[in-house]
Amino acid sequence: MLLPSLTPRRARLLTGLKIGELTEPCHISINWLSCHLAHERPAFITKNIHHHTFFEVHFILSGKSGYLIGDGTKYALCEGECLLSTPGVHHTVLSADCARLSLTFLPDAESELYGELSAKPSVRFALSDMMLSRFEDILREAEYGGLLSHAIIRTRIFDLICDICRSIGINEHCGMSVDINAGSEAAIKRACTYILDNRDRMLTCREVSRQCHFNEKYLGRLFKLHTGMTLLAYIHKQKIKYAEELLRDKTLSLKAVSEQLGFANEYYFNTFFKRINGITPGQYRKLI
Repeated sequence: MLLPSLTPRRARLLTGLKIGELTEPCHISINWLSCHLAHERPAFITKNIHHHTFFEVHFILSGKSGYLIGDGTKYALCEGECLLSTPGVHHTVLSADCARLSLTFLPDAESELYGELSAKPSVRFALSDMMLSRFEDILREAEYGGLLSHAIIRTRIFDLICDICRSIGINEHCGMSVDINAGSEAAIKRACTYILDNRDRMLTCREVSRQCHFNEKYLGRLFKLHTGMTLLAYIHKQKIKYAEELLRDKTLSLKAVSEQLGFANEYYFNTFFKRINGITPGQYRKLI
């Protein structure tokens, strides 16, 4: 078993989760995330030919499972393999002597992501260590059931979809950043607000990204697309603006200004200010 933490109790909790819709950074409906343990739920497997209106992914954790796709393709999956089937494609389960997890989801039909994922009726790919780590987090939070557990589970499911896209060769960020005016715009606003509220500290892009619950590189791409500048440049811009505000109060010493900005000492403040503005804080103060 690739996921030893998957107990029958956790399997039931997982199958009972109500996920709903992911709206940031793109809109994806989650139909279900469920678990099948052959010895626990043998009648759960549908062996009739059927199709779905959503994407379905099976992750094989142990044992073997066979599938027949509408175009005649047969798959014999074993431990560590996964199968993605697309909406409208007829398929059936030939055998399922296995433990598996199933995820079904549906991006907006007009999105680039939907088009990329629909390019083939079915795709086999490997179950990565990263995916297993996502499932570990989901199982733990499903059992814990704390106040933030549902939010964490939703984030990990989004991460899983990103992992799937990477595994089958899709640039998921391209497809997911199309609707910049929806969830992405909200994330940019949160980032800007957090930066403005913490101008007196030495912020990093990683910290801001974590506050927005986004991958650092992905948020950086969104930020550049939306504002025309990098996230780090925006952090520095707001830092300089605050420094200029403080420097206008000539009752404050340069040391006091540097401390209010969160610099370790006046030297680092001078270096930072001159690198951005081309002059030292003292020279700037003489000009105002």
